Amino acid sequence: MNNSTKNINSVRFIEKSNSLLIKTPSGETFFLNTNLVLHELELPYTKKDGTKVSKKEIQDSKALAQEKYIKAIANNKQKASA
Repeated sequence: MNNSTKNINSVRFIEKSNSLLIKTPSGETFFLNTNLVLHELELPYTKKDGTKVSKKEIQDSKALAQEKYIKAIANNKQKASA
């Protein structure tokens, strides 16, 4: 999808998948996750359990997940070489 927003013909929210259906005048269709859009706009979004998640909380969670992933890879390498 190009960067020009004037090429959007319609936008529809699909509740079942929590996404936006975007149609262009040329007939192209795109799906965007609603939480991704909210994240990019730096707005908090609501989880399925009703809790609000801020951009800071998302960044902290991603950093923690990255640390755990790196540790898991290191542990797997140690087990494989032992």
